[in-house]
Parts: sequence; C-alpha cells; structure tokens
Amino acid sequence: MESVRLESVKLEDALLAEALAKVSDLAIFLLVIGSLLLLVSCDENNTHSSDNRNEQKSDSGIFLSPSQFTPITFLQSVTPKTKVDSSLNTFVIYTHFPADWVKASYIDTLLTLLNSQQKCMCVKDPMGSYIPFDKQATIGGYAQLFLLSYIHKTPLDLGLYCCPIGDKKVMEEILRWWKGNKKVTGN
Repeated sequence: MESVRLESVKLEDALLAEALAKVSDLAIFLLVIGSLLLLVSCDENNTHSSDNRNEQKSDSGIFLSPSQFTPITFLQSVTPKTKVDSSLNTFVIYTHFPADWVKASYIDTLLTLLNSQQKCMCVKDPMGSYIPFDKQATIGGYAQLFLLSYIHKTPLDLGLYCCPIGDKKVMEEILRWWKGNKKVTGN
C-alpha cells in the first residue's frame, strides 16, 4: 500500500514538473513575442503621445502616415491597380489626420468625385486587428468624408478601419454648403 502511494506521489510530481516546464516555455515565448512587438512599435527617434499621432515623420516607421499624402494622392493609393492589390481590399495607414489636411485647393476635385461609385480599398489603422476584406469602399465615400472634415474644420479620424460609401443626404448637405460658400473658398 505504501509503495502504491509513493508511486502516486512520484507520478504527480512528474506531471507537475512537466506542466511547469510547458508553462515556462509558454511564458518565454510570450515574453519574446511581446519584446518583438515592443521593438517594432517603438521609435527611438520620435516619441508619440495620443495627441500627436499624426506628426510622424515619413521615415519614422514601417506604416504610412497621412502627412505623406494629399487627399488626391490618397484616393489614387486606395484605388487598386491590379487584382493582387485588391485581394485583401485594405490600405494600411495611420487613420488620424491633421485638422488642416484637406485644403481649399482640393475642394473642386473632391466635389467632382463626390458622386463616384468607383470601388476602392478600405482603410485600416495598423493598430487595428480586423481586416475588412469582405467590405467595399467608394471614392465618393472618401470624398464626402474629406469634404465634411474641411466644412466642419475637424480632424479626419477614420477609426481602426473605414469603408465609406457615399450617402445622398450627406452629398446634398455638401452641395448646399458649396453653393453658399463658393466665394469664401475662392472658387
């Protein structure tokens, strides 16, 4: 009886040691992955706070920044040129834009694109985990967002992902604004 109990204790000790070894291996793995993520996300030349996320230099990381684009070049970039470009249907860029990103000089071009139903890629922030590969955006949807940002003088924030599609009511609001403000914008 005593030997059976001793064998049972030895077996329990062995199982416990094996479980601890697996937990230890998992902890080391998670520590390595966490360290790698920290290294990738940190930029020793540029400190970012939540209030200045848009002030990244173009060479400060692996992700694109709104400061590298104008509204027009942005729209060109989200338009897939090949089937390979549109396979994930996602354009990865930091999605917090400066308040003055849309300038008066882009208004005429954006107005001509306002009603566009041309399909294009959704936008995804690098910090988001969801990839909207099953959704679709339109050039007109982006044009509306850009124009609303200009009209209301607010920074454009596309969230973790954005797949805008044009809205007739929003388009009518923008056109009413445009008719009343042509002289203000110089057009």
